[in-house]
Formats: sequence, C-alpha cells, structure tokens
Amino acid sequence: MTGKQQKNDIVQVKAAKCYREEHVNGLSQKELILMLYDGAIKFTTEAKDAIGRKDYPQSYKSIVRARDIVTELLRILNVEEGGDVAKNLQRLYVYMIGRLIEVNFTKETRLLDNVLTILSNLRSAWAEIDFEKALAEYVPENGDGGNGHNGSDGNGNGARPGLQRHPTDNSRLLSVTA
Repeated sequence: MTGKQQKNDIVQVKAAKCYREEHVNGLSQKELILMLYDGAIKFTTEAKDAIGRKDYPQSYKSIVRARDIVTELLRILNVEEGGDVAKNLQRLYVYMIGRLIEVNFTKETRLLDNVLTILSNLRSAWAEIDFEKALAEYVPENGDGGNGHNGSDGNGNGARPGLQRHPTDNSRLLSVTA
C-alpha cells in the first residue's frame, strides 16, 4: 500500500468516525439505550455463530464486546432513584455479564441463548416505553417530582427514573457499540 493510499484510508476512517459521533450525539436517551441493546444482541449472536464454527478467537472478541455493552448498561443505571425496576435490571445485567464470562471458558452456546433471550426481552420492553408519558406521570406540574429536582439535566433533557444522564458521554456509547 502506498503512502497516498494509507492517507486516504485514514481520512475515510476519520470521516466515518465523525459521522457516527454526530449521529450518536443527536439521539435521545431511549434511542441510545436501544442502540446498546442492539449492539449487545449483535455481538452475542456473533459469538454464538463463531463458537459454532469453532472460531474461538472471534468468539472471544464478540463476547468481550457484548460484555462491555452490558457493563455500560449497568454503569448508567441509577439504582438509588430507579427503585425495584432498577434493582432488577442490575441483577439481570450482573447475571448476563457472568454468563458471558463463563461462555469464554466453557463455549456452551446455551448460555448465550439465555443471554440473547434476556437481551431481546429487555430491548422489546424499552422499545415500548413512552418516555414522555412516563415523565409526565413521574414529574408533577411544578416539575420537581416532590424531591426538589426539576426533572431536567439542564440541557433540556427530562430526567428518566432509574437512569443517569451523561450528556457529554455519548462518544463512550459509540466506542462500546461500534
């Protein structure tokens, strides 16, 4: 490969990265969560397929990617404000992380089937949530939810029960799912 070809490749990679970052920065919190679930499902499926082909290096890479995404879902969870729902999600995320780690040693695809079922069910549930309606019920007209918090992160984004808002952290989500 010539130096000019390498330079063109680098420019193309940088342009694609900028495009993805702009796309991610324009997404709602719900869309970002769905994107994380989609990535976890994609990489878990890839891991299962790779194990079936006995391509263990690829299965390892895919499992690590899926685990990183589930870890990110766990990281953004706000158990203190999210109540029982957040606590149950926390348990599910920890369970899935454990199964993904176990699969790297055992190569048992049935464990991945279990993780895929959980991820698919959680993704479907998130897709059905009407955040605006839920927020209207959660935050009274005075906007403080009875706790002195106005339901906003200061950037025009309503707070979501059980989730922490990281308005400048979308690039982290991009690195996990890309």
